[in-house]
Amino acid sequence: MRGRGSPGGCILIEVVATPNSKKEGLEYADGVLKARVKEPADRGKANKAVTKLVSGIFGECTLVSGFTSRRKTFLAKTQTAETLSILLESLHKRK
Repeated sequence: MRGRGSPGGCILIEVVATPNSKKEGLEYADGVLKARVKEPADRGKANKAVTKLVSGIFGECTLVSGFTSRRKTFLAKTQTAETLSILLESLHKRK
């Protein structure tokens, strides 16, 4: 998972999404942030669910690319690189 800085102090977060999953949640392992959601990849349902999961951890987030792909990029408006690192470490420890 790469968190990249962007103009205005926001962070871009890359996520691999899995729709139609039996379990929901975020997992950070092997440098990849994975989001599993129960919703199908139909009419934006999975995108909305993934956005809700990611926003629950990282604060206000907007999907900026990957609308029809499993690989998605979110803009986290309230995070710094240091905070992102701490949040990812806490996700990793919850496994």
